[in-house]
Amino acid sequence: MSATPEPNPVSAGPGRPGPRPKRRTLPTRISIQADKAIEQVVADWLAYLVPAIPAGPDVPGLIFDGDLKTGIVVAQRHEGQWSVSFRPNPDGSRLRHYASPAVVARVILAREHDEAAAITPAYGPCGGAGVTADILACTGMEPQPDPTGQAAS
Repeated sequence: MSATPEPNPVSAGPGRPGPRPKRRTLPTRISIQADKAIEQVVADWLAYLVPAIPAGPDVPGLIFDGDLKTGIVVAQRHEGQWSVSFRPNPDGSRLRHYASPAVVARVILAREHDEAAAITPAYGPCGGAGVTADILACTGMEPQPDPTGQAAS
């Protein structure tokens, strides 16, 4: 027996290309065409789908009714907070954040933002407004007074 692995005949060999190049992960596109009779069914389905979008700043979201340049882009950048962007959106004015999957579903179907339900997003992993606040909140550490009683210069 040889310790050298055999080449994969599917991906390489005479007349066959080598390994496939890695593809850039793109968001999944979904087109919705629902009439009034089944609009509630679609709203319920969307409210069920939205929480399943993985959370993270670099995780692609879902695109509804178009593409990345012209559709409705929904992503979960922080756990329990979804961004909804109506494209094109060059200045960011058509982006809002929501904390309710049902509201996100309603916004997608209405194709307009619900200003009353929009929230201010958390900026860091622990919900703080900045890096220092997040470090303190995540670690439970609070600034300690100088034991000598003198301020640092």
